[in-house]
Amino acid sequence: ITVTAPDAEERAYNDYAYVKNGNPAKIRMPLDAGDYEIRYVQGNNKVIARQSIRILSADATVSAKITAVAGETVAVTFTGPPAGAGDFITVTAPDANESAYNDYAYTKNDSPAKIRMPLDAGDYEIRYVQGNKKVIARQSIKVTAAIATLDAPAKAAVGETISVIFTGPPAGAGDFITVTAPDAEERAYNHYAYTQYGSPAKIKMPDTPGNFEIRYVQGNEKVIARRPIKIVATP
Repeated sequence: ITVTAPDAEERAYNDYAYVKNGNPAKIRMPLDAGDYEIRYVQGNNKVIARQSIRILSADATVSAKITAVAGETVAVTFTGPPAGAGDFITVTAPDANESAYNDYAYTKNDSPAKIRMPLDAGDYEIRYVQGNKKVIARQSIKVTAAIATLDAPAKAAVGETISVIFTGPPAGAGDFITVTAPDAEERAYNHYAYTQYGSPAKIKMPDTPGNFEIRYVQGNEKVIARRPIKIVATP
């Protein structure tokens, strides 16, 4: 059992269910409004029963605050059609293709959806995406840069555990304080402490002397604050 355009060839199909699985069949309707046809197809190539059906446009809304801080988790209230596979709320660049997504939440998990904003400041769009490919509601949101600070000693002994006082945006997954080489990639880390556990962070220093850097890393990938520190050998 399937649903197709009325003039589609007899072998055509969209969503379908095998008749061997019993009656009634559960068939998801197309995402585009229009006139369609439900069909009973036999042997993959012969239509032996059909019924016309009119598909109406799905109505949906999304509502969230209009500004947020980079990396902030925002509550998105939404309404829409009965949830199906691939129906989700997400945030993307306004010109991204309709199937694009960053952080997301499935609509089947109910409103409000909790969506983490991108780590880079800019203009974005909250979207209700249906069936992994069609945007049926959208709202603009401006994401501002996250501001963070670090306060730590300028010098420490090898292997010493120091206190790092920090301020920053609301804690999210992958937000941590660490110590690395100054030229290490932004995702690099040695000993670390998650920001969700509060300031000060207790960070163990490297076991070799040299010039290092205390970092505030957001979302496992972006350094939003850094402070040099010199690690010296113990007497």
